[in-house]
Amino acid sequence: MSALINRRITRRINGRVSLRASGRTNRRLRAHEVFAAPLLIALSTLAGLVLGLLGDGAWDIAAAVLVALPVLSVIVLRLTGRA
Repeated sequence: MSALINRRITRRINGRVSLRASGRTNRRLRAHEVFAAPLLIALSTLAGLVLGLLGDGAWDIAAAVLVALPVLSVIVLRLTGRA
């Protein structure tokens, strides 16, 4: 419990507030840093939907993996504590 509380404690560094455990700062993110992962997930999902419509057999397996990528990425992020 105390680890969770310590993780959320903030401190001031040079006039900026930052989260100690997460390593977050107040730096502005560029567009490609913000939209890279969502764009990759969207393109892979679209590719999975197209593969599911056009192919059979191994194509269907690849389509299922590509369509499941958003769910799998959330599960991995939750298990690693990054989400």
